[in-house]
Amino acid sequence: MNLPLLEALKEHAATLRRASHLYVGFSGGKDSHSLLHALVALSQRSALPPITALHVNHGLHPDADLWEQHCRDV
Repeated sequence: MNLPLLEALKEHAATLRRASHLYVGFSGGKDSHSLLHALVALSQRSALPPITALHVNHGLHPDADLWEQHCRDV
């Protein structure tokens, strides 16, 4: 995988490794999905702290429960 996001994260791998844990705000949309996927890909190549995806269901959208389930599935 040679994606610009992954390449950008590689440049900051030393900083990421200094964290005790990485948390990703995960809406289930394309942006947060891409970030989560790139961090996991990087963690397979370079030791990173544990990664946790966080999703908050505010219940403001009619499909909020579907998005929550999508995030759980991912």
